[in-house]
Amino acid sequence: MEEGGPLFGSDCAACHAPEGGGDAIGPAMTNNASLASKDHVITRILEGMPAKGMPPFAQSYSDRKIAAVATFIRGAFENAYSPIVEEDVKRVRETIKKP
Repeated sequence: MEEGGPLFGSDCAACHAPEGGGDAIGPAMTNNASLASKDHVITRILEGMPAKGMPPFAQSYSDRKIAAVATFIRGAFENAYSPIVEEDVKRVRETIKKP
């Protein structure tokens, strides 16, 4: 949570709002049931949604950073989902690479 908060603030808050409420660009993080799926959150951070303005972070974020920001998102903004660890990110990253 401590490591993920600053990452969210610097790279995500502009579109998802500092308090996670979202705006016209990015969806709200507050009380967001889609965050229950670890794989969904990891995939979205890795691949982004370029068509909607979200850049992919697969090349710029390490597995540790992705796990940190994903854990922050899943544990803040009225969400109470379990943490994500680097091994979760590595597994999803490898799954995405396979055809």
